[in-house]
Amino acid sequence: MQVSNAQDDLWAIWADPGLYTFATGHWGTLLRATDGVTWKSTPSNNNEELYGVWGTDSFNVFVAGTSGLVLRSLDGGMSWTTLPTGSALSCFSVWVDAGNVYAAGQSGHILHGRL
Repeated sequence: MQVSNAQDDLWAIWADPGLYTFATGHWGTLLRATDGVTWKSTPSNNNEELYGVWGTDSFNVFVAGTSGLVLRSLDGGMSWTTLPTGSALSCFSVWVDAGNVYAAGQSGHILHGRL
């Protein structure tokens, strides 16, 4: 195994086999690797804890974080859009399929949205 060069704590990882791998963590840390080994920072444009990451493919990726934060990237992680959740509670994990996004977190809440 090899070690990334990240300086902050990392909380989650998700890979689209053969393309991109994403890792999330402390202070808005969002990393992307094209080979699963060489990690590069990608801007999340926030300082929230980023706890979860999941995608349907490398060009439809979601990230969950503190204060109800759910981010979405449609361009391989180069830019991220904040999705409105209506929640101020932290989201620790996220899961998506072709038409739905779910985020689970603090105080037993589960958020659901249609894509």
